[in-house]
Amino acid sequence: MDSQQVTIIGVMPAAFDNVTFWGHIDLWQSFALDPASRQIRDNGWLRGIGRLKPGVGLGQARAEAASIADHLARDFPRTDSGNGLRLVPWNDVLAGDVSRRVSWLCMGLAGFVLLIACANLANLQLARMADRVRENAVRIALGASRLQLISQLMVESLFLSALGGASGVLIASWGVKLISREIYIE
Repeated sequence: MDSQQVTIIGVMPAAFDNVTFWGHIDLWQSFALDPASRQIRDNGWLRGIGRLKPGVGLGQARAEAASIADHLARDFPRTDSGNGLRLVPWNDVLAGDVSRRVSWLCMGLAGFVLLIACANLANLQLARMADRVRENAVRIALGASRLQLISQLMVESLFLSALGGASGVLIASWGVKLISREIYIE
């Protein structure tokens, strides 16, 4: 059987999911070139995805890639003299420079909105306290100390804060899971 007619199909591990933005990929097939296409040396549109061997760092892999690029430049000076091999972590490919800047902008905007929400909540708490002046006066008249009033108000405020914080963490974890399914390898 001719090796050009054999198609090798590989199954990637389950953790290697969502390599592209096209969604979940169940089956991988090798890219077969015919003998005429193999002689063409200016296939700059081809990109490769690989995995480092256990115990091999990115720096060591980059040094090996530079050695291979130098070897190709010597063997094929017409097509490979100005080219090189660039190894980039996959997460850097997915989250490019523009994506990072947009993420920082979104986090800054979310922080600003959160600051406004906290200021509004503080104003609501102050308005509530103004409405409860009569209630607090009755409690003081019945013998409650200022420490007891303050502790009651602190318990109410801490309960509201804990409830809001827990719901925020829950919604954030759901959001991270939703986003990570689309653009990140777990």
